[in-house]
Amino acid sequence: MSFLTCICQRQMAKLMYRRGVTYEQQQSYQRAIEAFSTALDMGYPQPVAALVRRGFNRMELQNAEGAIADFESAMRFARNTNISRSLAIAQAYFYRGKVCQEMGDEAAAMKDWAMAIAYCPTYSYPYYHRALVYLKRNDRDNALSNLDAALEAYPTLALAYYQRGLLYHQSGDLICAINDLQCAVYNDFTLETAKQNLKHLQQAAYDAQLSRVLAAPLAEKNLTAKVHHRNDRLEIQVHRTAGVGINYYALPQLIRKHIAPLLLDGVKRFQLIGRVGKAAHPEWNQSYDLYQDRPCPPSHWVAALFAIVMFLPLAVPALIQAAWVKRAYKQGKYVESLRASRVAKGLSAASIIPFSFFMLLSVSYSSYDSDREMPVLRSTEQTKVAKQSYRDF
Repeated sequence: MSFLTCICQRQMAKLMYRRGVTYEQQQSYQRAIEAFSTALDMGYPQPVAALVRRGFNRMELQNAEGAIADFESAMRFARNTNISRSLAIAQAYFYRGKVCQEMGDEAAAMKDWAMAIAYCPTYSYPYYHRALVYLKRNDRDNALSNLDAALEAYPTLALAYYQRGLLYHQSGDLICAINDLQCAVYNDFTLETAKQNLKHLQQAAYDAQLSRVLAAPLAEKNLTAKVHHRNDRLEIQVHRTAGVGINYYALPQLIRKHIAPLLLDGVKRFQLIGRVGKAAHPEWNQSYDLYQDRPCPPSHWVAALFAIVMFLPLAVPALIQAAWVKRAYKQGKYVESLRASRVAKGLSAASIIPFSFFMLLSVSYSSYDSDREMPVLRSTEQTKVAKQSYRDF
């Protein structure tokens, strides 16, 4: 009878533990503490896990003393049972470290996080929080190594990607910074600061790429340029040192020569701002059409009409794109016009493929049908031999 009672009590302890986990997820921390306490009193078979969870809930209720007491009880249990590797013990050290940090004892927190890593090297959060401390101390090397370790242990930890992205940005590595911020957003789309920083860095990388396009041709004229994308236009700031001559009337054509072939989406114009030396005000500020004097792309009407005969499902979108070419060009949308021209040409050319396939299929079937109905002719000798063989038989 006592054995059955023990089994029932243990099952009830497990039930109370699961109930405490549910209360914790519902952020009903006081009820969770009561459930975990009941589970421990009834002999829950994994007391370390119950103590750590109860301590966490006490920590959420700002009961630092009670939380530390639970975490230290879990640590004593580990020492008494000679546990060398345990995620639950690592969590006890990690959470006690967080409590110590909140109380202003950063050194004790770092020691606890080191112990947490010793008990469970694949536990990511101690690495992450140590990285935050190193970042505050401006120790970038240790911060980066801890962020790398955190992400190796937990590859979807969005906050670690975010912090590492900011660290890469500070060191001037825009490509790695953008990649990490993208990973942060992909793993946690609620990170608004990561979204804003990602947008800013993508814009900076885009502007830097455009600036590099103009760097070489303008360097030949002893000029430097910085390009900024502003909605439907580019702002190009050209700088010259005092005493260096410049022809602002010929410069727009040089800019068009290198920027226009990039076919930038949505960009129609560019604003050229010229500066000299350390002067506060620009010496030149004019706006220009980026695709000035460029002819309208061909509409490919003949090819699109011919596609009607070839393959109607492709001819319809080809005709729509052909009609859009001149309309977009008149609206100043040169890139859209050029794209429509290329699509119309491509669809018209593609219509030949299904037409050729059906023609080949038809010819092949006709040949097969003709061969099947053609009579078999025998020579006179073959006929005589066949009749003689029949008589002999």
